[in-house]
Amino acid sequence: MKTLLNPYQIKSGIIKIAEKIILRHNSSDPLIMICVMRGGFRFYSYLLDELQNMNVICDFVSCKSYDGVENTGFKMLQDSRVDVTDKHVYLVDDILDSGITYEYLKVHYEYKGAKSVEGIFALKKYNDKFKDEMCIMSIPPQNDYWYFGFGMDDENGENRHLKGIYYK
Repeated sequence: MKTLLNPYQIKSGIIKIAEKIILRHNSSDPLIMICVMRGGFRFYSYLLDELQNMNVICDFVSCKSYDGVENTGFKMLQDSRVDVTDKHVYLVDDILDSGITYEYLKVHYEYKGAKSVEGIFALKKYNDKFKDEMCIMSIPPQNDYWYFGFGMDDENGENRHLKGIYYK
């Protein structure tokens, strides 16, 4: 097991992302923060800790596009319940890998009338299509490790509880 990001590096990255969000929005305007379950739960929680002075409406969506390490395509398990009409929506997830989940959810919330929809990720595998999304760390496309910890499970569905982000 090798360390990609330790807890201090994660915290520093989260603070930088929160600062960008705070600079973009008036503190009284409602922001919809939607956690993409299950992998995004730790990142989401830590990010919300840094947005205490913002008007944040929290919600969750449950979907999957992987079974173990195999990409099985997008499947919505439970939609969020909040009305996103004319509001800024942030989708908070653990990793932007193939982009299938993010693309589907972005279109889904745009169709529901969101003013804007943006993704925020702990890790982002770089490609030209998703170059503007916020993340703690962008990973080169040739880097094909399976990452785990900080909410992300390993190939056996374990180790979400780890404080850092690791790879084998």
